[in-house]
Amino acid sequence: MSTIFNSSSLFNKIKEILKNDTLLTPDIKCMGSTQCKPGRLSHTWTIDNFRSVCGLSEHKVLLQSEIFASNLVPELKWRMCILPQGEIKGSLTYGFLYMEVISLSRNEKFLFKAKHKYVIKDRQSGNELISDTFVNTIFPRPNDRILRSSIFCFPLHRTGIYSSENGSLDILCDIEIISSDKGLHYSEESVKPPLDNVSHYMNYISKFKKMYDSSDKTDCQIICEGEVLKVHKFMLISHSSVFYAMFEHKGTKEAKENTIKIVDTELPTLKMMIDYIYTGTIPELLDDNETINLLQLADKYDIQPLNRLCQDRLIFHLTESNVCELLKISDACKAHFLRDVCIRLVARNLKKIVNSREWLEMENTHPLLLYYVMKQALQYGS
Repeated sequence: MSTIFNSSSLFNKIKEILKNDTLLTPDIKCMGSTQCKPGRLSHTWTIDNFRSVCGLSEHKVLLQSEIFASNLVPELKWRMCILPQGEIKGSLTYGFLYMEVISLSRNEKFLFKAKHKYVIKDRQSGNELISDTFVNTIFPRPNDRILRSSIFCFPLHRTGIYSSENGSLDILCDIEIISSDKGLHYSEESVKPPLDNVSHYMNYISKFKKMYDSSDKTDCQIICEGEVLKVHKFMLISHSSVFYAMFEHKGTKEAKENTIKIVDTELPTLKMMIDYIYTGTIPELLDDNETINLLQLADKYDIQPLNRLCQDRLIFHLTESNVCELLKISDACKAHFLRDVCIRLVARNLKKIVNSREWLEMENTHPLLLYYVMKQALQYGS
């Protein structure tokens, strides 16, 4: 299970670390190789004796890969970076692996999505040891030409597993550049809201989170697994029609006692939903089960934007092996966008999927769903 971090706070921490005068950039042998395909970029980074770098606990250390580029956007350069001693959480130390996107243009403005997949492989077998995928909006500007994105946290106590016998580390990063209908460039006036207002928006949202963290002026409580969470009714009812209905009618138990008791949800999932209500974000590091639990809770309390956000996360982890499970989840949670993407995958791999054990089980448990899936899949196939 992934450890939960807040990505915005991590990038703020990275900025603080990079400003530190004691930051070391050790002279360690690194090798890199790049492969370019239309709209895609793949770079392999090998760090010799990475294990010894992790032992430099007296100082913060920064490792940087070679700079690489795509023929599709030659004005932008890419570079992987590692801060081995990035964050201490509990008794464990986590390293930060992240991407820097550097614009060499003084005039051009860019706006597109990029899908990054980090893979740490076993050198002998070639098997994946650990991987994660991120999708980010890339928007470096002439006055802010270095953009950091796609932060991946890994526990240092597992470097013996990730690294080879001689202590080196092999990292593969696959990048898919996803342009919009308008291409890769943008004009300032075409972006709504303007990107310059992002920091203002984040500062605005942070005020709500501070109210929640400090329990300032709370007027309601949620009880789950014996823990009491102090919240604000106006935040709950503004995001959820279910919470709105609880407090709209003065005769309900919740309205009389200003207390909501939740018994069918795990506390960590509930906390993530409340954090979303106050911040509009969910943790970057969630496994599929955690995302599914959050999707089910978003459906139960009718929080549509959170529902869609969870669908997007699951879509990027969609495979032939989990498509049947996600079809059932999408049907139960009214996650129509996820369902449609699942159906398209079924249509492309029909023979293999319909003969799978999971599909045959669904013929008995979800016949109406499979009828709909097959009907739509045949239309996509034609």
